[in-house]
Amino acid sequence: MKKLSIGLMIILLCSGCTLFPKDKCMGDYTGKIANENVSLEGDFAICANRDKEPIFKDSDKALKKIESEYADTLEVIQETFSLKDFNENTLENYHKYSSQLTATSEQNKKNAANLTTLLEIYQNGQEK
Repeated sequence: MKKLSIGLMIILLCSGCTLFPKDKCMGDYTGKIANENVSLEGDFAICANRDKEPIFKDSDKALKKIESEYADTLEVIQETFSLKDFNENTLENYHKYSSQLTATSEQNKKNAANLTTLLEIYQNGQEK
């Protein structure tokens, strides 16, 4: 009977992961964001996922806004680090290299810092 109860608890715990996917809002995000210069309103509005991490309420809108608002900085990162075009499949590399962008204008450095934060929030909502 004990083995059955333990097995049932394991199954319930594992099924909870599918019941509450990482990309679904589970409530308001109440933690702090590393970069307070990033405006998290409008298309960048956030909530908390099942792991209590910040995620975008609408990740598709957020990604489109990132592409348009940070197009110049994405281009600098792409050229500096010889990356493929920015898209959902390559954004992990852009996230990685956005924090390493140093030999550029002060505005691009600020934008790269914001980009690092936004891409991290985006990735929080993705199943790995």
